[in-house]
Amino acid sequence: MNSVFIEGLEVHCVVGLLPFEREREQEIRIDAEMSVDFSAEAEADELGNSPDYAESCDLLAAHARAAKRRTLEALAADCCRLLLDRWSAVREVRVSVRKPAAHPMAKNCGVTCQMAR
Repeated sequence: MNSVFIEGLEVHCVVGLLPFEREREQEIRIDAEMSVDFSAEAEADELGNSPDYAESCDLLAAHARAAKRRTLEALAADCCRLLLDRWSAVREVRVSVRKPAAHPMAKNCGVTCQMAR
C-alpha cells in the first residue's frame, strides 16, 4: 500500500477547553497520511482516484477554522472522517493534530487518530 501525506499544515483556529482558548485563534499543525493504492495513477502519470493533497489541505484547514472544537481529539477524528468521506480510494487514514503553544516546556503537544474503512 502507498500513501499520500500532508505534513505540518499550519492553521489558526479556535480550539480548546479553557475560556481564553475560546476567545482567540491559536496555531495548530495537522499531519495526515492516507493509505491508498495509487499504482494505476503512477503507471498512467495521472491523478485518477488518488487523493489530491492540495484539496485535502484546503478541506482540513477550512474544517478546523469552522468547527471550533473543544478538544484536539474531536478535531483529529473529524479530519479522519472528512478525508475518508472525500476520497473513496483511501483505505486508512492517520491524522495528528499538534498545538505548539500548549505547554511552554514542550515543542508540541497533540493527538493522533487513525481510522479505516
